[in-house]
Amino acid sequence: PAITLMAGGGSGSYEYFLDGVSNGSSPSWTGLSSGSYFVNVVDLVSGFSVGAPTTLPQVCLTATLTHTDASCGKNNGTITVTAGGVPNIDYSLNGVNFQTDPKFTDLAPGPYVVTVRNSPTSFITLNTTILAVAQPIMNVTPTAATCANNDGAILVSGTGGPQPYQYSLDAGAYGNNGTFDKLASGPHTVSLKDAGGCVVGAPVTVALTNNLTANGGPDVPVCEGRTAVIQAVSNGASFSWSPAAGLDDPHALQPKVTATADITYNLTATTGPCQLTVPVNIIFHS
Repeated sequence: PAITLMAGGGSGSYEYFLDGVSNGSSPSWTGLSSGSYFVNVVDLVSGFSVGAPTTLPQVCLTATLTHTDASCGKNNGTITVTAGGVPNIDYSLNGVNFQTDPKFTDLAPGPYVVTVRNSPTSFITLNTTILAVAQPIMNVTPTAATCANNDGAILVSGTGGPQPYQYSLDAGAYGNNGTFDKLASGPHTVSLKDAGGCVVGAPVTVALTNNLTANGGPDVPVCEGRTAVIQAVSNGASFSWSPAAGLDDPHALQPKVTATADITYNLTATTGPCQLTVPVNIIFHS
């Protein structure tokens, strides 16, 4: 409670008193208790004084509280008190260690009693319970990449915890889409973050499906002094024949061959990390 005097007239230079105690040139008193007071103002030039009794009514202590639940399996709950009506308020959690800060942090799940006071005989007790909000459970479904090695995928979804979720791949930025595609085979890391900021992560491996095919074709008869075409088939991206001697292009899928004797060639087809080697027989006719 407070008192403020409004003075006018006279010289304009005043001194203010509360119960006979000077407050100098300030006409206001704050932090007062309820009760009866006598206020007066003195004109510093004429010495004229005027005063009157006044009464401050009883003002009651008020308090409410809010809380946030503990999340992500941690002791991170909070309680915040909003109090007023009187000065010099302090706060206690479960009846110990009064403090002037109205906020309590790092709280475990459970019941709490908050005491709000401004004197040993003027206090309010409030009760609240901090709940445990479970961390989300992340579900991860990988899709294997083929030999192109740029078509793998990971689908991330979740249950539990406050939504909406956000998702991250390989420590990248979080986004709203839990589907990651165009991935190479190999190890990855995915993370899910709920609306409360709780993060769960897990390693995941995108497998490699070897879809490479190759066939050296049927035996190739070659007459002396003539050439023939090897009828190999493959869905590979690049090719290499061994040995290279007698072939017009050892990197073509179907090279022309000239032979002087029976010989077996081996075709190695490659796409990305996938390789497959198959033989074909050349039958020489003199």
